[in-house]
Amino acid sequence: MPVKTKEIDGILTVTLDTPDSSVNIFNHSAAERVTAVMASVDPSRVRAVVFRSAKPYSFVNGASLMFVSLIRSLEDGIRLTQATRAAYEAVARCPVPTIAAVEGNCFGCGVEFTLNCDYRIACETFDTQFYMTEINDYLLIPGFGGTQRLPHMVGIAKAIDFVIWGERWSATQAHRFGLVDQVFKHGSFDQGILRFVKKVGGRKRVLKARRNAKTASVREARRKAGAKIAALPPRYHEVYSECLSLVCSAAEKTVVEAGDFRREVESSAGSVTTPAAKAALAFFFIRQAAQSAGTRRWAGDSCDVMFPENDTGAVILRKELERRKLRGYAVRRVPTGGMVTEGASAVYVMSSPTWKDRGAHKRQSTLGDGSRRYVTVSCHFGQSAGDDGACLYAPFLKSMPIAELIAADGAPELAPLLIYLGRAGIPTIVTRRLGRALTDRLVAGYLGPLAEAVLAGASPDDLVASLREFGFTRFPRYLLTSVRGEETELAALLAAEMHSNPGEKAVRSALARLNRGDWSSGRARSSLLVPMRLSLLYQVRRAMADGVISRPSQADVLARDVLDFPLGEQSLCSHLSVACVRDLMGEARASRLDLAVSWIREAEAYLDAGKDFYATPGATHRVVVAPVKEPVVVSG
Repeated sequence: MPVKTKEIDGILTVTLDTPDSSVNIFNHSAAERVTAVMASVDPSRVRAVVFRSAKPYSFVNGASLMFVSLIRSLEDGIRLTQATRAAYEAVARCPVPTIAAVEGNCFGCGVEFTLNCDYRIACETFDTQFYMTEINDYLLIPGFGGTQRLPHMVGIAKAIDFVIWGERWSATQAHRFGLVDQVFKHGSFDQGILRFVKKVGGRKRVLKARRNAKTASVREARRKAGAKIAALPPRYHEVYSECLSLVCSAAEKTVVEAGDFRREVESSAGSVTTPAAKAALAFFFIRQAAQSAGTRRWAGDSCDVMFPENDTGAVILRKELERRKLRGYAVRRVPTGGMVTEGASAVYVMSSPTWKDRGAHKRQSTLGDGSRRYVTVSCHFGQSAGDDGACLYAPFLKSMPIAELIAADGAPELAPLLIYLGRAGIPTIVTRRLGRALTDRLVAGYLGPLAEAVLAGASPDDLVASLREFGFTRFPRYLLTSVRGEETELAALLAAEMHSNPGEKAVRSALARLNRGDWSSGRARSSLLVPMRLSLLYQVRRAMADGVISRPSQADVLARDVLDFPLGEQSLCSHLSVACVRDLMGEARASRLDLAVSWIREAEAYLDAGKDFYATPGATHRVVVAPVKEPVVVSG
């Protein structure tokens, strides 16, 4: 049963518990059950309803993608979301106060569920985060009241930041911004709920318009957000502009009426049917497949990550994990020669193979059965080499929480660490130690051709304008800023890959010019990006041929998170279909582009094989990969 109830001393606790899933999803079954529970509330016996979660890291992570994939028209959207909307309305109409006691992530329609409750309280843990996933992750307009209620709760400026720009809020931030009424420490959360129920008494809350939601402030917020939207790729303007219009329209009103919610539902349903949204939704399955590869045999919920206390080379990762503290997971500093933790979930993390005390810690972290429990960590670009063990390569950790675990055998013994990293917001892709890291290959495949074009006389402004037109929202400047201080290593990597054989000094000069590129001063030309896309095709196919990766989804997640490959294209490998590559080769010939011989040969081999990366019989290149066994969730 997705919803369980228990009544004690006039408090009805409704516990959300999606079967066979590590996270809660608000599916059709949950919606019907919540509606029925709300209809049964007797105010003569019940003085408050408290919504809680049975999942340790999830309050509600979103809605099922099943109904989203079935939406083909506006009418479909309205019909298929009716049960969820009815459940939310039943919560809002409940005759006694309703309280969302949020412990664990609250994403997307999970946030909107809490907006229908009279009050919201939250547990002060790292894994309790509030995030509106819809437009930021899926290019969708929220459809369950978020655009209409949030402006009155948090103000127009923060509503725009939260709904449109995808800010993630901790429990403390959500309280400060007005989304949450009170925050309690984890150890006293149960007692805090009881105290809050007593404080509320039997008072229902009436949502009132904020005094600062005046026409002038709304106009200024609309202007600022509109300018940011104008800088986005053109293909995203319509969905972002409509979402902004909904938020601003709600902010200007004292009372949000049924017609306003109807408009939101219609806009949301319309956004689902766009090609960009379909592509973005499909990428969710690709991410799930890539990130689940290294953790399928592990069902634990704990991990002790052991850092040698005098190993300064691992300090960046250690501090990040200490900041992202989770229940059931511990970050420990141990002395050289100290006792190793024998538990199956203990993992040692050390810096480079040249670290003087490495040998002692390797001996400590090799258990009696000979299995390894240690991993090298490198947070410096171009330094992914390790010894016989695994290497956690995270060169962009400070600006982009994404990592690559490089191992000879997939390192199944490190599954607890992978789960920890994922729950801590650092998704990690597992690759094999066979040559250069996949992260480095993709960075070279992306930046190398752009730098080569600059050296050949192309305008950096035109290149950046072309990237924007194609769908990139982060330009090379973001990636180049992320490797600040390691420009020499980056230039050496690119120089070794570029077919024109420029020196490292020339490469650094080209990157500096590319870093200053301004899309608003340039002219987009599709031919400028042909070499970059064929270069990335070469890098992915070589990585698969070399055995670095076994599936294209591994490259797709890194390309999305590191390179910002456009969400509207579904993924890098989905975009690079046989038909697409044939067109790219034709454009290269027509424009007489100077391409590396290796790129041409790899593209020709791909065309000769005639099989897309995600090929299935009779399918086009936009194939949604099969979902993993867990229920599919629209989540962060």
